[in-house]
Amino acid sequence: MTYENLKKWNISEKKLFEQAQQNGDRILSATKIVYDTIEDRKLGMLESPENENLKAALLLAPSMKERIVKDFSFPFYAVIPVRDFCYVFSEHDFEFFSQRIGQVVVEEYEQSAYPFTPELLRFSEVGVETVGIYSEL
Repeated sequence: MTYENLKKWNISEKKLFEQAQQNGDRILSATKIVYDTIEDRKLGMLESPENENLKAALLLAPSMKERIVKDFSFPFYAVIPVRDFCYVFSEHDFEFFSQRIGQVVVEEYEQSAYPFTPELLRFSEVGVETVGIYSEL
């Protein structure tokens, strides 16, 4: 997306941002947050067959906090090694999962045609921050 596109389409950056937020909330509302229980801890995944490539973007949807707090917590953590792969887990389970998912994150990141990031991300009221980076194991 460039400023030339905005001019060509006669739309402001603010309007584009608002529309993106609305689209994110709409798609997230049709997306399931499923989870596996591992040693009494929940590891969540976004399940959206029609929007597989938007999992990373859905984590930024304004309604994500409301959705995630039901089964996890807020703040929460996520890894998004590729555009169609995402794990989420609660702050309470940080030590447990952050030490166990690294190999999967690295494998997905290195083997995908569409890598995103090997970072471990924390989503909170202040925004998104990197709290670690998985590298070759």
